[in-house]
Amino acid sequence: MKSITIAPSVRSVFSQDGAVLMEIKQGLMYTSNPVGGRILELLSQGNSAEQVVESISRECEVEQETVRKDLEAFVEQLRSYGIIHTEAA
Repeated sequence: MKSITIAPSVRSVFSQDGAVLMEIKQGLMYTSNPVGGRILELLSQGNSAEQVVESISRECEVEQETVRKDLEAFVEQLRSYGIIHTEAA
């Protein structure tokens, strides 16, 4: 899986209800549910994609392969908004 980082132009707030992110260059605001917020929080802490998969799988009691597929779709959506950047690992 690719290396995932939150764009430097993104400001974020995390809570038990999810996350609110603002991409300040474009003025784009994005909100997520609690699981998406937890994913973004883990990424902002420098966790790798695989570490995120392991954490979410454990915390939500979901198979890692399911989490991996959902994470890839979530990452692609956020990448298209300019909220995150991906690089080959």
